[in-house]
Amino acid sequence: MVRADIILISQPAIDFGTLLSISADALGYSPAAKADACYRELADAERFLSYLAAIRQKDAEVGFEPNLLGHVHFSALLASTNKDLLSIFTCCAGMSVVTTETKIPGLQLSVLSGTLAQWRDAAVSGTNNGGAAQECFCKVLSQFEEAGIAVWGNYTKTHTPNGLFLLEDRR
Repeated sequence: MVRADIILISQPAIDFGTLLSISADALGYSPAAKADACYRELADAERFLSYLAAIRQKDAEVGFEPNLLGHVHFSALLASTNKDLLSIFTCCAGMSVVTTETKIPGLQLSVLSGTLAQWRDAAVSGTNNGGAAQECFCKVLSQFEEAGIAVWGNYTKTHTPNGLFLLEDRR
């Protein structure tokens, strides 16, 4: 039996030099100051969003501000059966999708592209959907976290007997 599998294939490439030199000249302060002084290593996406927040408000906190998640985009490659595809795509509202049949009967290959906000929402929905969608989104959420991208701060991971987890809103 073929199972759904997913892997992140693209992350944002950001020209920090241009962003910072022009914005510092225009603003009279460096929007990088607080993020660059941060005690922990920041993923490029978090660094970029922290800079954007500081452009908007000089003393903004470092991190993934929910209102700015639409400024970074990610893509993932998905291999899935026709049967599982619908449950996975149902979680991906608003994302761009390219999909095609493979040489293996009943197996689809897809590329899903969306903003970090869309991936956050898809992961929350997918981990609570069960089946192939839960497997798929647990895996991609783990890949985001391994890349230093964790935008699920308002959610608690509750582990399930099948070795996966649910994201439960703790607000």
